[in-house]
This record gives sequence, C-alpha cells and structure tokens, in this order.
Amino acid sequence: MSTNDKIEDAITRHQVFIMRYSLGREAVADEYVARLVEAVEERLGPDIASVSPARLDQIIADVLSDIKERSDEYEKSVVDEMLEFIGYESDFNVNLLDFNAVTEVAAPALGILQAAMLLRRMPLEPTKSYTINEALREYSGRKSRQIVQTVRDGVTLGQTSQEISSNVKNLTKLQQRQAATLARTITNYVSIQAREVVMRENPDITDSYKWIATLDGRTSLICASRDQQVFKESNDSPKPPAHFNCRSTITPIVKDEFDLGLDIQGRRPAVSDEGVKQVKGNTSYESWLRRQSVAFQVEVLGVARAKLFREGRISIGRFVDEQGRTLTLDQLRKLEPIVFEDLGI
Repeated sequence: MSTNDKIEDAITRHQVFIMRYSLGREAVADEYVARLVEAVEERLGPDIASVSPARLDQIIADVLSDIKERSDEYEKSVVDEMLEFIGYESDFNVNLLDFNAVTEVAAPALGILQAAMLLRRMPLEPTKSYTINEALREYSGRKSRQIVQTVRDGVTLGQTSQEISSNVKNLTKLQQRQAATLARTITNYVSIQAREVVMRENPDITDSYKWIATLDGRTSLICASRDQQVFKESNDSPKPPAHFNCRSTITPIVKDEFDLGLDIQGRRPAVSDEGVKQVKGNTSYESWLRRQSVAFQVEVLGVARAKLFREGRISIGRFVDEQGRTLTLDQLRKLEPIVFEDLGI
C-alpha cells in the first residue's frame, strides 16, 4: 500500500471518530436549546393573555435578554471546546504525516491554528459564508426571533401561558435538530482546518489534497461531484464543509519522493440498498453510484436525473453549477436540450 493510500485509510477511519465526538457536541447543543425554553417559561406569568402592551414589551425584552445571556454562554463554550479540539487534530495530522512520510514534519503554532479556526469562513450557502462565531450568532438570532414571534402570536390569540409554552417547546424540537446540525458542521470544519494548516506548514511534503465524500444515499450532489477530485492547496480551492451537515473531508497527497510503499489500493466503506460493503479506495462516488440499483439511483438523484445519469448522458458534476448549487431540471434542459429530447424527458 502506498503512503498516500495509508494516509487516506487512516483519515477515513479517523472521520468515524470525529462523527462520534460530534455527538457529544450535539448533546451540548440540545441542552442549550432546552435552556432557551426555560428562559421563556420563567418570564411567562399566569395572566400573560391579559397584560398591557407595555407590560408585554417588557416581558419580551426580558426574554430576549435571557436568551442572549444563554446564547453568549453557549457560543463561548463551543469556541473554547473547538480551540482545544483543533490542537488535538493538529497533533493527529502531524503524527500521521510524520509516521507515513518518514520525514520531519513541522507542527504549526497554536496561535496559527486558533487564528485559522476563528477567522476562516465556512461556505455553508451558495452565496454566504460564516466564521464560527458568525454561524453561532446567526443561529441564536434566528431562534430568538422565532421564539419572540411565537410568544407574541400566542398573546394575540388569547392563549394561556401553558399553551404558549407548549408552542415554544414544539418550536424548539426543530431548533434542536438545527443546533445539532450546526454542531456537527462546526466539528467537521475545525477538523479540516487543522489538516489544512498542517499542510500549509509543510509545503515541501504536500501541497495538494483529495476530496473524500461519504459513499451512501445521503451525500449531496456537490460533494458527490467532488469526490476523489484532487486540488492544489490554496485559499481559493474548495474545501468541506460545502453545506450544513457536510460529512466530506480531505486527505493530503504527499509528493512523490515521500510516497513510499507498494502501489496497492486501500479500501473505503460504502452503504447502498445492499448494505455496507468495502470498495477500492480510489472508487469515486460517480463510479460507485453507476453500479447501484435503479431504485437506489432514483432515491439519490430523483427520477429524471437518475435516467439522465443512467443513460450516461450527464455526469454528476453537471447537476451542480460552479458555486455548488443544484441545478433545476429546467436549467439542465436549457444546458442539454438535445439530451432531454433524445431521452423524452
């Protein structure tokens, strides 16, 4: 097995532990959302439906103040945890290169790691990117507005405190899922930031990386289209997370003089309607999907896209634009009118 295959295998296994670690971060996020509900319940009196407009405004102001206090505490806890986590991830990547490339590897200073984590932006939406702090504040700001609107609507409808509290709890079930998604996304982002900084500290060993997506039916089209692609390391090169809840990662590619060992391919796990299987490490998402059942292809792509893909007329990469946005069928039809006409779609 070559050095690059060994590194990719190790990172693929390590990604499983990253996902398990993120479960603990999800639990902290759940607790944070539960505390937002407490902030509302503590402020709602038994006569909320009959309070004056001025009194309601004061209650809302108090709720917002409580939510901000809890949100600030949560943001600090996330950032503090991730500042420690990125140091651990840096050590893992330095040791990984040191062991497999059999050369001295420069370890980045903690300040460089922390600056990268706090200042770099996550391109989580086609036209928007966020730092960790901005993503957390955007989330808490949206949730506080939703909670306040729920309280105001309840008062307008003459609901009791218990009814309003119940509505807020129902709202927070969705918020907990969103908070868990953000926690997973941030954890994966910090892990990748550590790997990127280690690569930049060692340009003599590695200056490019491979995008690794998850081989299953939940992978997004943008990640599927980038799977196994190799990019030169730079600020402009695309890196995960490509979207919220992104599970993709990157693996550094060492230069030829450090790529030791036999040229034997490693393995990577894949999950389809036939269960979990091991496939060759260089299997791309597109080539893997072509071997799956029609039903599975339809589940992943939809009926029309699956037919275009199955006929070999359009690759997965054509289903997204340069910004990573999934193209609609109408947009695809304008780009490939002859293909659509031939297939009767």
